[in-house]
Amino acid sequence: MTQGPIFKQLITYVIPLIIANLLQMVFNLTDTLVLGVFAENGNLCVGAVATTGALISLITNLFIGLSTGANVMVARYIGAKKDESVKKTIGVAVFLSVVAGAILVLVGVFCSRHFLTLTGVSDLHIDLATRYITIYLCGAPFIMLYNYCANVLRASGDTVRPMLYITIGGVINVVLNIVLVVLTPLDVEGVAIATVVSNAFAGIACFITLLKGQSSVKFEWKYFRIFKEEFIELLKVGVPSGINGCLFAFSNVLIVSGTNELGKIFGNHIVTGAGYANQIDNIIYVCMNAVALSSQAFVSQNLGARKYERIKRSFFSSLGIVSVVGVSLGVLMICIAKPLFTAISGSQLVAKATFTKTFWVGLFYVLAGLMEVMSCSLRGLGKSFTGMIVTLSGTVLFRALWVWFIFPLKKTEAMLYCLYPISWIITVITLAIILAVVFRNLRRRLLTASNDAKIIKEESTN
Repeated sequence: MTQGPIFKQLITYVIPLIIANLLQMVFNLTDTLVLGVFAENGNLCVGAVATTGALISLITNLFIGLSTGANVMVARYIGAKKDESVKKTIGVAVFLSVVAGAILVLVGVFCSRHFLTLTGVSDLHIDLATRYITIYLCGAPFIMLYNYCANVLRASGDTVRPMLYITIGGVINVVLNIVLVVLTPLDVEGVAIATVVSNAFAGIACFITLLKGQSSVKFEWKYFRIFKEEFIELLKVGVPSGINGCLFAFSNVLIVSGTNELGKIFGNHIVTGAGYANQIDNIIYVCMNAVALSSQAFVSQNLGARKYERIKRSFFSSLGIVSVVGVSLGVLMICIAKPLFTAISGSQLVAKATFTKTFWVGLFYVLAGLMEVMSCSLRGLGKSFTGMIVTLSGTVLFRALWVWFIFPLKKTEAMLYCLYPISWIITVITLAIILAVVFRNLRRRLLTASNDAKIIKEESTN
């Protein structure tokens, strides 16, 4: 990542990452499709699973954010050629994945129903949603293992093997979905069990890859513990990133509560349609997020190598790529949403509700992509806390105020969903201003350090 043509390297890096994320979402979409088509009371099951998505993100994002810290720090240490720090950070990352997984299992078993009740899940959905989220979080150790190990591999430039593992796991997920839902009495439990098994395969495969790794990017059991310096550096990036993810998920939980309220007013088709739309939205998001994560890795490695121009080119190239991805996929999803989900759900009302949310999100989703690239680039530059503050004010705080005070004035789908583009515009503008200042200061700092190094070298030579 620190030499050669940046745009070509970015494309080579990001394509497997996009494919992996896209396939993962497509495989997750099969949960919805199998339930909608084959399960008894399929639309009810789809609505129940839909109510869990934002809550699952809220519960897991703090720990997944720590894995982002591992990605940033491993990339930076590789760029700076600090092999021992790379190994220590990998050991810390695997250790944290085990701890995080254990905590999430306890949350899933003892707190799931209570948390769902707090989000306003209807009595119609609460039992199904509780069963789904409990089983899902019992598989959290494998989700954490995959995220931490995959982020370490990606920091070294390897996006292909994590893609292969999640692809095979996804195929397992699809097969088990069909077997468990079609051939057994299971519905939401069936798709949850299939998800756990597929994540188990991907997580274990990634861990074995690190265990048998080459050079410094390798897990060794003697490093399976906390190293103070590497742990603190990982936390500096990972904790703000995790809090950022939790805050973002919290804002989505608020929107889900608004959707649940609309469902009580206008009918359950609103909740079901939002569930289908979320699957489409997530497909677009993960593709754009793959570009953002690529920018994060490239920026971090080149910061370690102290190459300002490559940092800058990596950032702007990522903005260009995410713009193309966001616009093209957003328009495509708007075009296919209504006919696709009319066929799947068999309900014009559900299809209309799906289209309404897809329109408001898909038309402006490129702004979310720009926001993600800017935020991830800030993390790569060591400004994770700054990105968290911007997300708190521009996205979370604004959305909370909108749901609490503006939405009640006119409770319609459009009034709820229009907060997406407005919050993205506010956040993108704020991040752009901050990044302009950060890049200016970084250029000055690296130039000063370079001049000092030249002077020291000349003096030592003389």
